[in-house]
Amino acid sequence: MQYAITDKNGQTKYIGTTNNPRRRAAEHRESGKMRQGDKMQVQSRAISRQKAEQLEGGRLKGHRRETGSNPERNTTNDGRYHHRKR
Repeated sequence: MQYAITDKNGQTKYIGTTNNPRRRAAEHRESGKMRQGDKMQVQSRAISRQKAEQLEGGRLKGHRRETGSNPERNTTNDGRYHHRKR
């Protein structure tokens, strides 16, 4: 599923993909990417990981085209799953 985190003014702060929105929202709250007043909006139905990564990459590209940069809390440009470095 594709989702976006928006602030209280409706500004997109993060674009992502998940198969479990409730778990992912909790992870974002824990990491600080989802802050008080932010909302997580699921924007598509369940799709394959490959398709989700393609769509996310396209959405990020579109956001960069419109605003000149990624949403402030996205750290990658490609929409692909990146393992956290520990």
